[in-house]
Amino acid sequence: MKLLTQFRIRIVVICIIFIALIPLSLYLSSQEKQKVYDKYLVQANEYYQEKYYNNALISYQKAIVTDSKKSDSYLKLAEIYILKNNLQNAELILKEGAKNVKDDDSIYLALGDLLSKQTRYDETLNAYLQIKNKEASTKIAITYYQLNQANQALTTLNELTENNYSEEYYYLKSLYFIFSDPQEALKILETGNFTNELSIKTSTLKTLLKNENSEYNKLLLSREIISQGFPSLATNTLQQITADNPQYRDAYLILGKAYFEVNSLNEAEIAWQKAIEIDPTSGETHFLLSQLYYAQNNFQNARIEAEKAFNLEPINYRFSSFLAKIYDKEQNCDLKIQTQEKTVNDLASWQDPQTLQENQIILINYYLNCNEITEAFSLAEKLNNSQNSLEKEKIIKDLYLWIKWLKEKDETLISLYQNYLQKFPNSASGHYHYGKILEEFGNLTESKKEIERAFELEELNNPI
Repeated sequence: MKLLTQFRIRIVVICIIFIALIPLSLYLSSQEKQKVYDKYLVQANEYYQEKYYNNALISYQKAIVTDSKKSDSYLKLAEIYILKNNLQNAELILKEGAKNVKDDDSIYLALGDLLSKQTRYDETLNAYLQIKNKEASTKIAITYYQLNQANQALTTLNELTENNYSEEYYYLKSLYFIFSDPQEALKILETGNFTNELSIKTSTLKTLLKNENSEYNKLLLSREIISQGFPSLATNTLQQITADNPQYRDAYLILGKAYFEVNSLNEAEIAWQKAIEIDPTSGETHFLLSQLYYAQNNFQNARIEAEKAFNLEPINYRFSSFLAKIYDKEQNCDLKIQTQEKTVNDLASWQDPQTLQENQIILINYYLNCNEITEAFSLAEKLNNSQNSLEKEKIIKDLYLWIKWLKEKDETLISLYQNYLQKFPNSASGHYHYGKILEEFGNLTESKKEIERAFELEELNNPI
């Protein structure tokens, strides 16, 4: 708590520096202003690249104070706040930039993207509509679709001239007809030339659109449209299917997913409860309902539904792993370890080493949380001795070294951690653990520096 308080104090100090620098810009000529601005921007970018985010924040703020009419520093400041999961400050700085910077669409674009990720689509639309560049039309159309205003989306796309047609244009235009006129949607998709991710999405849609226009195929299309990020487009069709066939379990299941994706949790719960009423043996529906209750922090109901899903399909690793996660929330050490051990044992027979390893890492952390150091070390040592990708090695090696320290309290861990941090200098948990080891040996100055660096890299949640 003391370290977190110190970290917050530093942020306050940054704000004070920002305010204190305001008079600076009043006394500089335009040429001097440009020179000073460039200096601060270069300095800030270097800090940013090295992930010294607090120092970067100060330098970007100095650049803004020097010249508030340039977009670069606002955008980078917002990026840092987003990295720190401080979306409120990111939004504030982008709105300030939008007020001060003229004839630059980049800030409104960043603001719209930020608001869209928070599913604040009305505000997203307002931001995108400020952009003069026609290339923003596809983002505006997407937002209209998210707001269930398909006619407005089509109008926006139709306002584009042929030289503005892009692969996104053909994809988005096809969505308007996906349920009302499948053949027209298919015709539009076959006109476009798609690459990368859109090639995969449109290929799936074309396959489904070539099938007969049956109720079942509409259900498959709805599921695909939801997975592609347009749940509102599927809602009307799914509601019609459930009205025509009120005992169609899968229609309610997918309708619940559509509601869940747009954060209409009450409607999602009603749909999934109806699916369970039709078929109480559907483990998937109980699992989805458990996730909904978990999102509402209703862990008791989440556990009840997850246990039902698990009892119905005990070898489904998704169900057992999620149930262990709920037991973890409830601080039930015995059950979370027992359930996660079953998950790992079940996955051992699968041909999916990545999922197995991810669940083994979760199990190691559960062992640590419950002070079962011997079991944690045994599994961490096993993973550490196996072949790992660089990304996984960063996580596993840190876990192994930290548990080895907890088990042995050996001074050699200092040099081992130094070697680790040379290879992975941006490991937040690595710096945190190294700092805690230095603290044990009384090196408080270096310990404080390492732990502050950990917070600089990432605001740690429940550090090990």
